[in-house]
Amino acid sequence: VKEVSIRGVRSNGMLASEKELDISNNHEQVFLLDEDAPVGEIFSVFYGLDDYILDIENKALTNRPDCFGLIGLVRDISGINKIRFKTPDWYNYGYKESWEFVNNKIESDTHLKIDISLEEKKDVLRYSAVAMDGIKVSESPIRLKIFLAKHGMRPVNNVVDISNYLMLITGQPLHVFDLDKVIQGDRNSTDDKCSIVVRKARAGETLLMINGKIAELDEDIVVIADSMSPLAVAGVMGGKDTEVTEDTKRIIIESATFDLYNIRKTQMKVGVFSEAATRFMRGQDSEQTLPVLDRAITLYSQIAGGKRASDIIDKRNKDREKYEVSFDITDANRIIGKDFKKEEIQKILDYIELKSEINGSKITVQIPSYRKDLRIPEDIYEDISRLYGFGEIPLKLPNRKVAPVKQNRIMNLEFKIREIFESFGGNDLITYNFIGRKLVEKSNLDIEKLYKIKNPLSPELEYMRNSLLPNILDKVKMNVDYGYSQMFLYEINKFHIKDSLNKERLPNEFRCVAGVYV
Repeated sequence: VKEVSIRGVRSNGMLASEKELDISNNHEQVFLLDEDAPVGEIFSVFYGLDDYILDIENKALTNRPDCFGLIGLVRDISGINKIRFKTPDWYNYGYKESWEFVNNKIESDTHLKIDISLEEKKDVLRYSAVAMDGIKVSESPIRLKIFLAKHGMRPVNNVVDISNYLMLITGQPLHVFDLDKVIQGDRNSTDDKCSIVVRKARAGETLLMINGKIAELDEDIVVIADSMSPLAVAGVMGGKDTEVTEDTKRIIIESATFDLYNIRKTQMKVGVFSEAATRFMRGQDSEQTLPVLDRAITLYSQIAGGKRASDIIDKRNKDREKYEVSFDITDANRIIGKDFKKEEIQKILDYIELKSEINGSKITVQIPSYRKDLRIPEDIYEDISRLYGFGEIPLKLPNRKVAPVKQNRIMNLEFKIREIFESFGGNDLITYNFIGRKLVEKSNLDIEKLYKIKNPLSPELEYMRNSLLPNILDKVKMNVDYGYSQMFLYEINKFHIKDSLNKERLPNEFRCVAGVYV
């Protein structure tokens, strides 16, 4: 922005819409500053746009579903900086047996009834929901819009934006249905009662999703349905017919947890890669469905004028599991490589709200429900090391006895075979242990005697081989096609014979040598 002349008048500024400020897609009107915005203040400073971007590699968070929400991520960053973190009261559930609802103090009129049935037991861990009425759909407050924009999400309306906001700060995806549309599409529902069935899809069912794409469903995909047909693909995306619009007055808020492996398969099948699915695939903590739903009711009351209109429904297929990990301070110091005092370790763990007790040389750590990655002492040692700082641990090679290595007879035999074959021009191959149907048929092998892979990377890698020869013959043909008339190709590798199992009922691995001379 600089001084320019407009129709002969000097101007030192400009008027801009939210779209021009990259906040939302609203280009219909000029952006209006808050009434308390001080004259002369820098826009980015007043609206919190002058913060820092932390670029964290996604792989570092793969087994940390809690860090896919800002609260969990900030907890860890706080611990790394030796600052004790305190989780907000409305979200402080990690050690609690049950959740005491804050929204019970908010005005409500529970005249609506939602019947929820969990027909699917394996892939649905927990399903919580509530109905609200009196909802006024409108644009979100500007600071909520800016928060979403900073995190790469475009504001839609206050109802959708609140659910996205909670997902971003907690990692728990929410889905909001238009209650009246759910009732209209289900002849078994009434104005004050509706049914939600969480089940596997039926063969031939389809769903028009919010993004306009039609999902072809099968019996492995979990859907949220009414008594008749699907309303949403569970954990991935909602349906177009029940989405929230500017005419919405009553809503159902869903806060659920689904099996991470099923979600991953489902999103591949329907071809949708949503923010919700990304978080569910990390294995979100089922204990947080109620705290986040509780917070959602509060925000919808404050921002959208809604009132709770039903009881809070909470159904689960898996009970909470409690974990504690105990270790000896001597073992911890030996493995970490630094002599910590027990009180030092306790202080480090307290930075990230891990409760611990000291009993002699033993430390016992209580594991909050959201830390699914802490199950053995070595997991705790890793947390201690990274919070203290790997760079602060003295460099010291471990002490160990040096003794001659025992000869491996099999490896020595393979070495001698390679030596002999290479002495007269043989070429050593390393091929995949998987082969395709076409190669099996060309090699005259009985396909029924091969293990079939459930999720092959490609049709050419669909079966586990029971012989090395098909792969070698395939490479021979390739070389002949290139014009080579003489060759000796061999391979020393493993194969599997169907139904040949070891004591653990796992497939036996056989190693052999095979070769083809042309």
